[in-house]
Amino acid sequence: MDGKQKRAAASVALLSVLGLTNAVPVAASDAGPPDEELGDPIVLPAPTIGAQMTRQERIAAFAAYQSSDYAYGDAIVLADYWGASSPHQAKLKAGALMLEGYDLPFESRASAFSAYIQSDLTWADSLALAEYWGTESSYESKIKAGFWLLAGYDPLEPLQPPSAEELALGAFFDTGYDYDDAVALAEYWGLEVPYDAKIKAGSIIVEGGELPEDITDLEPPATRGEPALGDPVAGPVAS
Repeated sequence: MDGKQKRAAASVALLSVLGLTNAVPVAASDAGPPDEELGDPIVLPAPTIGAQMTRQERIAAFAAYQSSDYAYGDAIVLADYWGASSPHQAKLKAGALMLEGYDLPFESRASAFSAYIQSDLTWADSLALAEYWGTESSYESKIKAGFWLLAGYDPLEPLQPPSAEELALGAFFDTGYDYDDAVALAEYWGLEVPYDAKIKAGSIIVEGGELPEDITDLEPPATRGEPALGDPVAGPVAS
């Protein structure tokens, strides 16, 4: 029996350990999976901490992984996440977790790709995301975007231009002002909440206006009989 036949027979035998009905019958002499397909016994971390896996446990764990929608690419990611010595060990750990009813830390790449395909995102979106993220291909960007979708986020959000409000907030904080400054400005302008002061101040900055370095010592304009910051005489008006 050549290597391809051995791998096919091993896969069938591994699936039969779990009682899967879609296994293809093979001759009894071909059903035993060779030890080299399973690797050496390993010590599996949680949920079976410190318990050495027997050959039968390795067969069942490997079969559980192979019969799931997780693939070799997922095993590479899981091996890196867990610090496993190889993707094969990651498969065994993942399979053991599956058999004990645990969820893996990540959805499969297949699930992520499916989420992308079932969404309203297009091939052009995958190209734009590949360029933005620097992924190797649009296929990889689809998978990454799919993980965003599974987590409840819009993967195109980073590609959207910021709103006027976002620009104003960014300008406010990038200039070095903080929450205490926003409180002082809200009182100065007679605004109800500091957030509105952040937007107004940030809009002034975006439009080329300037604010005093020390905002906390500002006196209300009524006490000086002068136009307030942001008034037409004093500077740009916040939108």
